[in-house]
Amino acid sequence: MATKKKTVRSAKTDYVLDDARHLSRVARKHVKEFAAADKGKKKVRVSAALLNALDSKINAVGKASAAVASTRTHKEHATASEVKARAPLAEALIEIRDDVATIHDDNKAVRRAFGVGARIDKSSTPILLKLASDILYVVESDKPLAAAAKEAGIDATRIKQLRKAHDALANAQSDQVSAIADSRLDGVDKREFTRAIQKDVTFIHKVAAIVFRKSPKTMKEFASTLPKHKVRARAKAGTPTKAAASSAKPPSA
Repeated sequence: MATKKKTVRSAKTDYVLDDARHLSRVARKHVKEFAAADKGKKKVRVSAALLNALDSKINAVGKASAAVASTRTHKEHATASEVKARAPLAEALIEIRDDVATIHDDNKAVRRAFGVGARIDKSSTPILLKLASDILYVVESDKPLAAAAKEAGIDATRIKQLRKAHDALANAQSDQVSAIADSRLDGVDKREFTRAIQKDVTFIHKVAAIVFRKSPKTMKEFASTLPKHKVRARAKAGTPTKAAASSAKPPSA
């Protein structure tokens, strides 16, 4: 459903850009007429400068669209990297937990410190990172618990592997957060420029309607290229629809 909405939104933006490009080309053909209509006024309403600014905004939306697509790819890659990085850390945590549970079956403090009884959710980055951080803190700051870990076969090599797996997942999570933030910023830029374009287009159409009100031929050139949506007339109350009418017909012999 979300993908469908993005596709519809993207198509709508493309329509707006095509319409704006068409309007810019037509308006440039009539820049002199716009200038003559505003002769003696402080400012020409539709000038070459305004059209240049409009073209710049159109180009900016194109660049923003490319940035959004690039960020989306980065976001997908970041997500995949995070999912991949969870597995080694989850495996290391489960092995440590099981070894401690086997050797220290009667020491609740040791068991609790190394995740025995804790929920190890392989699909949750925060849970995995927190449990790994807690274990790393314990073996580095609590000598009795560090000694208990060694008794369970959790030596310096395994602690090093745990830290490596922890850091890999932490970095992957950081990339994911950054990708999400970038996608939001790029999306905002695109929306802002699109709104500015629509505002300019509306303004140019209004001025053209005034300047060329006695020239139907010219006004046709300024006609919008946006798709026209036909509004279907509502059926009157009590009037059967075509589907209902067809279903009411007797079957043919």
